[in-house]
Amino acid sequence: MFDEDDKRSKRVETVYDDGSWSVEYYKKGKLHGVCEYVDAEGGWKTVTYRNGVRNGPQEWLDASGQNWSLAHFRNDELHGVWEFHTVKSGWGKMNYRKGYLHGRCEQILPTGAWKVENYFKRKRHGRCEYINDAGVWRLERYSYGYRHGEFVHVTPDGSWVKMRYENDIKHGEYVYVESTGYWEVNTFKHGREVKRVTSED
Repeated sequence: MFDEDDKRSKRVETVYDDGSWSVEYYKKGKLHGVCEYVDAEGGWKTVTYRNGVRNGPQEWLDASGQNWSLAHFRNDELHGVWEFHTVKSGWGKMNYRKGYLHGRCEQILPTGAWKVENYFKRKRHGRCEYINDAGVWRLERYSYGYRHGEFVHVTPDGSWVKMRYENDIKHGEYVYVESTGYWEVNTFKHGREVKRVTSED
């Protein structure tokens, strides 16, 4: 993207007192091209600019090699896939559109917990699954940010819950079963319990 024949294009190399350095490209006084940065610890980053704003891939790798990130930008907003790995946050792969979460997003934490969510314009939308540190599995369905549809919750000992939501309100049959054999079935109507039956009745 840097034009050697364009007199208005300029390559600027800078070395700082702490040992960090950068190589930047300018066109008409604005950052334009793939610019490279190295921090004092040896961490490395490249940023793609066009007419002064981020447009294209942005990569980052720390000095240890254990933490990294690859994101994509359009007009200075996250747009496309952002994939990362850090010791603290684990691995993730997110989809963005015009700065908002949009599409399938996955993350696996160092503890073994994980989640797969779907978004539409930064709101959860569709099937979402979760497993927490204790091994509890949860399935939820969303519609434009509200729980809407099936909800399932299963614990490692075999106990489980199954219910339905409408616009984030319990509506329909709620079934709870314990590993001990105890169970109950509740019926909700717009958040209000209207019927309850248990194995002890």
